[in-house]
Amino acid sequence: MLKKWDEIPDFMKCEEVKFYYDILLKKKLSIKVKRIFDIALASFMLIILAVPMIIISIMIKIDSQGPVFYRQERITAYGKKFRIHKFRTMVNNADKIGTSVTIDEDSRITIVGSKLRSLRIDEIPQLLDVLSGNMSFVGTRPEATKYVEKYTKEMRATLLLPAGITSEASIRYKDEAKLLRGTENIDDIYVKKILPKKMKYNLESIRRFSLIEEVKTIFRTVLAVLGVFGMNNIKVEDLQNKMLEMLLYFDEFCRENSLKYYVCGGCLIGVVRHKGFIPWDDDIDLFMPRPDYERLAKIWNKKADIKKFVYCRTNREHIYHDGGASIRDIRTTYINRHSVNEDIEHGIALEIMPIDGCPTFFLSRWRQIINAFVFSLFNVQRLPDNKGKTIRVFSELIYKVVPSKNIRYKIWKHAEKEMTKYKWEDCQYVTELIGSIKGMLIRHPKQDFNKVILKEFEGYQIPVMAGYKRYLKEIWGDYMQLPPEEKRVAKHDVVYMDLNEPYTKFKGIYYCNDKR
Repeated sequence: MLKKWDEIPDFMKCEEVKFYYDILLKKKLSIKVKRIFDIALASFMLIILAVPMIIISIMIKIDSQGPVFYRQERITAYGKKFRIHKFRTMVNNADKIGTSVTIDEDSRITIVGSKLRSLRIDEIPQLLDVLSGNMSFVGTRPEATKYVEKYTKEMRATLLLPAGITSEASIRYKDEAKLLRGTENIDDIYVKKILPKKMKYNLESIRRFSLIEEVKTIFRTVLAVLGVFGMNNIKVEDLQNKMLEMLLYFDEFCRENSLKYYVCGGCLIGVVRHKGFIPWDDDIDLFMPRPDYERLAKIWNKKADIKKFVYCRTNREHIYHDGGASIRDIRTTYINRHSVNEDIEHGIALEIMPIDGCPTFFLSRWRQIINAFVFSLFNVQRLPDNKGKTIRVFSELIYKVVPSKNIRYKIWKHAEKEMTKYKWEDCQYVTELIGSIKGMLIRHPKQDFNKVILKEFEGYQIPVMAGYKRYLKEIWGDYMQLPPEEKRVAKHDVVYMDLNEPYTKFKGIYYCNDKR
């Protein structure tokens, strides 16, 4: 229950917490009903889950030595300490041989524990904590004391309500273990980068607190656990989290192999304007100097984790209908509308476009632009949607005149050779030949791209080109100005999307479907 302001602990008495306290004060009745709901639902679930809990307990005991339950001190409302109930999923005394935060592929996780974690079944015993009043079904996940001690004043507002089994932050960061994989100081990274992002959702949940919203969160949790994520119920933040995981892997790969890249497009605007994703952005675009771009193609299959992330680029056999390359997560599904008839890797992608050397001689420059247009036309092999009616009609006519895929391949390979023959190291200017016609026509001083600088992106340091300000102004104009509200929407161009299932599961259903 919500205490009187004078009764709450001193460490919570500050203006930042008072703001959220006043919001909840207006909803005291809803908070009381929330407690009644918690007791009723927890009692009912404990009754129907009694037998499954006994079976799980036996499996845990058979699998490894140690108690059935994992009991660790956590913090709930008003800073109260309690010992949480969870099915043990790790070896006994795991907290004494590692961090309090679990990372992906943690060696301490048992065989049975791995399955319990994947289905969130290890959380079931927390129904006992709900009955005792230490927890609620929905609320900020209870943190260990050492993390609560790192809370900002505003974060302490989450302690006005009991800790929860689930929350909006829990749903969005259900794969946080993957983001922490490979980091040296897990606790430090968690406190500085993961925790603040989760707290944004937790604080927003307090501002929007209502019983209806809590019921919605419970149902969304069930869907998340079951992996029921079609494109209709995937939020842009879910997609962004998945892409961030990919970007961090790509960044590590590039650093290990001395490859230069920079974020571009809307992602670059996000870096500068939001220090992260544009809230409604749904893709990540990257630039690479042509030499690095081609070297990436040669080494990816040799050095990358191709069981998860594959290199994709149109060739004689496969058409991706995109002029650049991409790194795709083959554990996911992202089927573009223009690729439904292609038997290709339909995973969520990081789009990579080369930056090429640019000649200074007028005629040479125009030959390069013409070859770039020919390359785009015959490599992409799809009618452009956003380049005007004239170009679309012209493209349609060309495809009818040259229907052979083999001839199209020879044309674009020749055009590619001609447009990329100007060596990076010999040029004073560079240009982007893949993408928009506007990009083809503009040349940039090479010194803008010779060096990278690191800028904050979702709490991480990501490279951008040194001349990003000049580049953004030339391409986007007043890039710091927000677009009209009606245009602040994600631009999914997908037939189907799934963040948890591989695209291969949907062949003949959402792509390569003879019925289309």
